[in-house]
Amino acid sequence: MTISKSQGATKKLGPISVGNKVVRFKVGNVKRRFTVHEGTQITSSRTHSNTKTRRTLDLICRTSSFFKDHLQTRRKPISHSDECCVCAEALNTRTKDLAFCLKCGQNIHEVCIEAWKRSSSAHGKHHPPLTCPMCRAPWKNETLLTHLTVEAALDPTAVHAYLDWLYTHTLNIDQALSRKLDAFNVQVLALWAVAAAVQDAAFKSVVISTDFAEARARFWVDSVKWAFVGRRGNDEIRDYVIDIFMAYMEPGWFKKHAEKWPGTFVRELFDVAMMGWGARKSFGELRRE
Repeated sequence: MTISKSQGATKKLGPISVGNKVVRFKVGNVKRRFTVHEGTQITSSRTHSNTKTRRTLDLICRTSSFFKDHLQTRRKPISHSDECCVCAEALNTRTKDLAFCLKCGQNIHEVCIEAWKRSSSAHGKHHPPLTCPMCRAPWKNETLLTHLTVEAALDPTAVHAYLDWLYTHTLNIDQALSRKLDAFNVQVLALWAVAAAVQDAAFKSVVISTDFAEARARFWVDSVKWAFVGRRGNDEIRDYVIDIFMAYMEPGWFKKHAEKWPGTFVRELFDVAMMGWGARKSFGELRRE
């Protein structure tokens, strides 16, 4: 996979090395497992100075609280002033890969901990086991493959779109899916459900922005049934559907149209309408928010 990014024709990114730590996870309603790398390594070059830099980034843990809490529970956050406790150089993720202690969470240059291992093994088999330089707990390497379960019923296509977004920072929704149909709205809600399940606020923001930018159809029967009859979204998603739906409602809607819509939706819509009909927002106001 190669990502190119122009910045005044002076900088471009080279190939991405995804590293060796793999996360496999299941979702509640799908038998197969999904696979993603925990981190990425990006090599960039500057054409004018002819220099190359390398930076290692979290991937699945970068924006997802769910995966970070399960995979990097104890890892300490990194600030620009932090130093490696072995070499005393800055913990700059742009220049060196980082490891961290599973006990105290201390971040250390990966090359430093590997050098320390080689130094320890050179003393023979009776040398004490390798310990963390900070807390002195036995240093343990994480397994290269981690298995997790996301306890939610999610759309497999939406999960794949999320994983693609992690690698490319681009949300791709099938262009064959007409933006003028309610089916597009259903796919947007399914993507939002993924964001909610993995607790990824950044992805949720992208999904909502994409909805306002691309959708050309109001929430209609299919999307309403998805959210209120199937109950496949959370309360926030249902509130969003109601807010958008109310932006187009006119007085007399309940008398003229309520019986044609699912009862669960109508009841929640009625409660919201009675509480804030006068303060309801237009579609333009919702989009600006």
